[in-house]
Amino acid sequence: MSVVTVNYSNGFIMAVKEGVANVYATAADGSGRSGVCEITVYPTVRVQSVEISTEIPETMHVGDVMTLQATVCPMYATNQIITWSSSNENVAEVGMYTGELIAKSVGTVTITATSADGRHTDCCILEVSYCGGNNFRDITEHNMVLQNDGYYECSICKYRVKSPALQDKDILNKSDYLSIVSLYHDYICIVEKYPIYAEKLLAMIDAIRGLPDNKYKYEYCDSNGVYVPEYNIKFGRVQMYVNVNQGYCLLEWQLMNALFPLIGAMIPPPYSYMFSLVSGLLMQEHPGAEGFTGSEILIEYTKDYLVKKKIIPTAVSNAISILMAYDSIVNGTSCTEDCYNITIVIMSDDEIYDLHQVSYHFSDGAETLGRYSEYNMNGAGDILIRASYNDYVNDREYSVYS
Repeated sequence: MSVVTVNYSNGFIMAVKEGVANVYATAADGSGRSGVCEITVYPTVRVQSVEISTEIPETMHVGDVMTLQATVCPMYATNQIITWSSSNENVAEVGMYTGELIAKSVGTVTITATSADGRHTDCCILEVSYCGGNNFRDITEHNMVLQNDGYYECSICKYRVKSPALQDKDILNKSDYLSIVSLYHDYICIVEKYPIYAEKLLAMIDAIRGLPDNKYKYEYCDSNGVYVPEYNIKFGRVQMYVNVNQGYCLLEWQLMNALFPLIGAMIPPPYSYMFSLVSGLLMQEHPGAEGFTGSEILIEYTKDYLVKKKIIPTAVSNAISILMAYDSIVNGTSCTEDCYNITIVIMSDDEIYDLHQVSYHFSDGAETLGRYSEYNMNGAGDILIRASYNDYVNDREYSVYS
């Protein structure tokens, strides 16, 4: 049996057995030129063992990548090719010949290195965890993206938590919850027209969730369990107020009824008679007032007629306007003394002070929105740069500084 065989067309040489052989090459042009080489065929040295030489951590995080290496014994073994495999490629994937390991999802997986003849292997068990390892509950360790179902999900490791909006109703007291509902509603209403105002509303939402009573209850938190601001917006040079009152509309309604006789006493006939009719309408309008109410009639009547006729002083009309500034409160539906009134005010520190004000009214789960016109007013002096949240229902007042 020959030591080697040679393919005469392409010169491919195959070792057949141990020994020494000469391989000749002769020119095909008849020139007689030729060459020779000596080939020694050594006995095959089989692999005796395989050992993974790369130090693999006990735990990898989803998205981590590393390259594995293995050594064969003896080191002069004839075929030192190693192939790699994973027991679960959904958890971790490894290149068959490159050894490149990619952690793909949370779980446990076995990585195996195998000799070319398939007789020898070595393996390691790998634990793949969420981003952040033991601190995986810290959302700042993740690349969180809001999903259509309201959850935040890490785009790398797929760790999921409820968005704060999904937890607000279960975590917050009624004042805080209705305030956030109002802030969200106002944001949607003004974000296109007044984006600068709108982002301040989001900043106040973060501030309410971060209050001492609330901040340890959200899944959207850091390693200490403290709420992480979802929007992380600064208040900037604004002054902002969110005030919460309970039963305030009933109080104003009662005050209005008390004012009617006083105003009526100042009005000569026949206006006094007309005024008494308006008073009667006001007495019927609460609760469940709809349409053009007695309070609206009072405001228009005093401003547009009685004042112009100098029947009542301008100061009285102004007092009525101030008292009835929260028109939506008076026009609430099915009001009770448990109704909630949320007022939002934003004032920017500009050459001309820009003011945005809106009021919300909640009663028995119903919402009535009364919106003020946004307007500019000339002011003097500096505006304190701060925001405040005043929950008068539960006697809680907080200031949030930028």
